[in-house]
Amino acid sequence: MVIRYPQPGKSHSKKMIERYEKGELTTATVIHYHHEIGDQAIRETLFLPGVIIWDPLFQHFRGNLPCPECGEDLKPRCWKDGKDWKHNSPRQLADIECPVLLVSRVYACKNDHRTIGHDPKILKKFGQVELIPFLLLHKNGITRRLYRLIIVHAASGMRYMDVEALLAQMWHSYHAEASIRTLTLLRMRISEDRPSINVSHTTMPQISQLNPNRKLIRQCFVHDYCTKEKLYNARMSSFTGGWLSSDHTFKVAGNVGLWQNDHWIRQFDSLFSVMNEDGIVIAWQLTRGTGFARVKTLLMGIRNRLQNSGVTLQGFSIDNCCAWRLLLQAVFELFQLNLISFMQCNASLVKLKKHPLRRQCLDAFRLVFRKSGDIEKKNVRSQRLLAK
Repeated sequence: MVIRYPQPGKSHSKKMIERYEKGELTTATVIHYHHEIGDQAIRETLFLPGVIIWDPLFQHFRGNLPCPECGEDLKPRCWKDGKDWKHNSPRQLADIECPVLLVSRVYACKNDHRTIGHDPKILKKFGQVELIPFLLLHKNGITRRLYRLIIVHAASGMRYMDVEALLAQMWHSYHAEASIRTLTLLRMRISEDRPSINVSHTTMPQISQLNPNRKLIRQCFVHDYCTKEKLYNARMSSFTGGWLSSDHTFKVAGNVGLWQNDHWIRQFDSLFSVMNEDGIVIAWQLTRGTGFARVKTLLMGIRNRLQNSGVTLQGFSIDNCCAWRLLLQAVFELFQLNLISFMQCNASLVKLKKHPLRRQCLDAFRLVFRKSGDIEKKNVRSQRLLAK
């Protein structure tokens, strides 16, 4: 037995719009579900997507919204619900457990300038983006609560593939719950009307293809950074340090580029980063090449930051001290700049990786950077010794 369900579109959102215009639905921008607003849940509505009725003119601006083109007052004209033509269908959004339709109202002024409710020019008028229950990306759209969930998990350190697996499991769980409720209602109806039908052969609809994938998760993470870029830069610009270290990283830069004719074109070949003694990144820059001239402006900005903060630079650890020693001394205007080639230390660690006496060699190797008066693990840095 195959259960036929109505396709989302005109018939799906029409009842929601009618209820909203009659005042039966709350004016708050929440997600409405058919099986929650009816008298009882029926199997035909359990798998239908939720609906967001987006009418900012009356939901947020109290009927006073100027036209973005001419400044005249906007008046409601129609709904973007697929009623007039097929390309006027609601925007489909991904949510935490199931897809959602964004049914926006279309407005027009007396000059017949039509503006849809989710037009970027209208969305920019919101002082708080949290009032907008959705986020429209380049091709995809998601609900605000799914966006927050993705950002929280990604910021906590979860890999994109783990976040994708978690969200996929939530979609499968919701689909399984709806299937169980459908079978329960179907058994009740069959037992009353046609007991000879076998419920076990009932075919359930497939899970929607809108479930969040890795590409969508990556877009959310990039969008979150772009919206907070100035905050991140301001925070990073506040960090200083007495001991700095810098390095060129090549693996990260390999992920920055674009696809062209099925070929991955790298835009940069290295990432130059500067950290303080606490391991905090205080500046970074993507570069093409490892020449000093490419990062000189960045280093001069760090010098000015230290001078304005009254911090004296005591040492600078780099991976190519032979080539950069005099150049760094010229930028930071120091007669004596302590440089540590930690690449030599790292090379020694690689060579001793599987040697049975590795631990003993490392303990002895640490003594190179110790003063003669140091005892056990206590180590007092000697600027004169490190400068040699």
